[in-house]
Amino acid sequence: QTKKQFFLSVHQSRPHTPLIAPKKYIDMYDPAKIPDPPAPPNVQTSLYPRRVTVGNPDIFTNRQPTPREVKEAIAAYYACVSFVDSNIGMVLDELEKQGLANNTIVFILGDHGWHLGDHGFWSKYSMLEATRRAPLWVRVPGAPANGQVCREFVEFVDFVPTVGELAGLDLPANLEGLSFVPLLANPSRSWKKAVFMVENENNQVVRNRKFSYLEFKKGPVPAALFDLEKDPWETVNLADDPAYAKTRQDMAQLLKAGWKAALPEGVASKQ
Repeated sequence: QTKKQFFLSVHQSRPHTPLIAPKKYIDMYDPAKIPDPPAPPNVQTSLYPRRVTVGNPDIFTNRQPTPREVKEAIAAYYACVSFVDSNIGMVLDELEKQGLANNTIVFILGDHGWHLGDHGFWSKYSMLEATRRAPLWVRVPGAPANGQVCREFVEFVDFVPTVGELAGLDLPANLEGLSFVPLLANPSRSWKKAVFMVENENNQVVRNRKFSYLEFKKGPVPAALFDLEKDPWETVNLADDPAYAKTRQDMAQLLKAGWKAALPEGVASKQ
C-alpha cells in the first residue's frame, strides 16, 4: 500500500446476455416460483410492436418465449445479478483488508435498465422506464448521506462533474452534467425537476416526478404520456386523453425547454 492515488474501473459482463452464471447462483432461483412479468404484451397499444410480434434484441430474437422460457430467463437474470453482487462484495472486502475503505470513493452502477418480459420486451432499446432506470450506489468517506436512500434525479452526464469535484480535478466548462455532491450531504434536498433521454434524433423522452412523456418522429404514435403514479409500468398512453391535455402540453414544453431549465433552484448552468 502506498500513498499514491489510484483509479480502478471494474466491469462485469453480467447480467448482459448470455444469461450464464455459476451453478450456485442458478440454484438460488426456482423458475417455477418466478411471477409472470407485469404489463402483458399488447400489439395494438405497443410503442414497439415489432418486438411483440417478431422478436427482441439480445434474447428471444426471432419469437416470443413460451411461459416456461419467460420464467427461466428471469431466474437466470436474477442469478447473474446475484453473481455480480458477490463479485462487488469481493472488491469491497478487499478495500477493507487493504485499509483503503476509509479513503476510497466507490461508485457502483449499471449502464441501463433491462426489460424482463414486461410488455413482451426483453433487453434494452426502448424509452420506457424499465430501460431508463439504472442502479447507482455511491459511498464517499465521511459523507453524511452514506447508507441513505436518495429519491432525487441524477443522470449519467452528472458522473464526471461529481467525481471531478470529489477528487478536486479541474474540469472543462462545457460539461452538460451537474455535480450531485450536495446530495451526498443531504439526500432529501430538492434537485433536478426532470431527466431526459434521447434514443436518436427522432425519439426523445422527458420524465418528471409524476409523468413520462415521449415523442416519436418515427413510430406507431407521435407521442406517449404515462402517469407513473397510477401506471408505473406505462401501459396506458394518455397522450390523446382530453383530461390530460394540459399535462401533455406542459410535458412537451418541459422537453422542449431542455436540461438547463430542469436544473435545481439556485443552480445555474456553467454553459
